[in-house]
Amino acid sequence: MTLDAKKTRAILLAVIMATSVVAMGGLGSAEVTGESADLSTQTPEQGTDVTVTVSGTVNNGSNGLLLTHNFNQSVGSTPTVDFQINGNTVQPNSASEVISNNQVTVGKVSGQVNTSDSFTIDYTFTTEDVAGKTVEITGSIDNGQQTALGAIQYTTQSSQQSPDQPANAGDVTPITSDNPSPSENRGQFAFPGEDASYTTADDVDGDVGNGATIFQGEEDITFRDGNFDEVGPATLERTAGDNEGVTLSFPIPNDQAEGSYANGAGFSVTVQEPRVTTLEVQNNGENDVSGGILESDQDDASVLVEYNYEEAENIELTVEDENGVDVTGEALDLTVHQQTDRQTTE
Repeated sequence: MTLDAKKTRAILLAVIMATSVVAMGGLGSAEVTGESADLSTQTPEQGTDVTVTVSGTVNNGSNGLLLTHNFNQSVGSTPTVDFQINGNTVQPNSASEVISNNQVTVGKVSGQVNTSDSFTIDYTFTTEDVAGKTVEITGSIDNGQQTALGAIQYTTQSSQQSPDQPANAGDVTPITSDNPSPSENRGQFAFPGEDASYTTADDVDGDVGNGATIFQGEEDITFRDGNFDEVGPATLERTAGDNEGVTLSFPIPNDQAEGSYANGAGFSVTVQEPRVTTLEVQNNGENDVSGGILESDQDDASVLVEYNYEEAENIELTVEDENGVDVTGEALDLTVHQQTDRQTTE
């Protein structure tokens, strides 16, 4: 009988524990699951439509469902809302509903959603007809408890047509994201009425596009976006590191922090230190005699230079005799062979 009593107590305890687990599981969480908030585009043109999509799964059917989204700046129009439960369009009916160009708050009251219902809330608005405006959208979804939604943002882009192409545009490769500022193009563009000529020795601005590399100490350049509109250097800020937030200026200071600079509107450049990595004086036998003596009969000698700032300017070579007199014009045959970041002068 003692053994049977122990078995009975064990069975009762097991039933009690199982019942407790079921009871606890039945409480459920009051937060939605699988929530997400997305934009149809992060770079819309000014005055065009943007759609925000918020979705997830109801986790407690005894509570209502409420989306609250706030805009840090007003958008161009009052949003229109499409609310769907399990793929079927329904009418939002929350007493807290607010739909304006600064906020969207919509939902369903308690008893009109069920546990495990999937929901999708799309709302569409027109952006303000202003280029370069960044709007951040933050908020939460409430199913008895609030679930924070990740911040999303967009920046409007100019919808203006590109201005008239420069008079010499057919002679050079246009500035594009794949070709932001090759050396033959820096300064090659000239708009109607402007001088198209440019060399690194001139005081004429060179055009630099999105994604280009610029160099400490560089001057006489102009930033231009994909529409050939000028981008001010002060709008570009260091994107990371100890100098995050520091802006650019012209001329680029010699101690400007290296790295990426961006304006938040899709335009960025990278600052590098100009470096000469190889400088060799080679005699007729192609032997490096740098730091030594190059005799006057070495008429087939050459200077090999490798450097990283060919996009900005050419290497300038000066030759002096043993008395310090400049004999560059006599000593050099100005036949230059250019290979990416390498120049050889004979």
